[in-house]
Amino acid sequence: MLAAYDQEAHTLRPEVRELLGGRAYNPRHRRDAKPLLPYDESIWKSLHEVCRAEIQEAWSQFRGARAAAEKGRDPYQHGWSYETLCWWMVRHGPGTTPRYEGKAVGRLTEGIACSAQMIFPVAV
Repeated sequence: MLAAYDQEAHTLRPEVRELLGGRAYNPRHRRDAKPLLPYDESIWKSLHEVCRAEIQEAWSQFRGARAAAEKGRDPYQHGWSYETLCWWMVRHGPGTTPRYEGKAVGRLTEGIACSAQMIFPVAV
């Protein structure tokens, strides 16, 4: 899945691509190396707070996109807007790409911030 994402977005660093290509990742073990210390409670608390904040933001965006989809209608009949693009994504899924005048519409087209990532956060 990560390799497919990189084929589309071209965002992974070369060393990550190398790992995806099948090279075995074997960390070097040294006899005199000390194991890493476990996180203390304050670090765990901070990590939990950050994770919860990210999850709450993602759910907020998801709910907003779903509400926009309820207001939207078929973009081919009613024009392109954030609401109609959300409507499209809910009905056709993230694997489809609507087209407008021969160009793919989806992420940012004519100021439309999208929907696919908000409605299907793990699919994008």
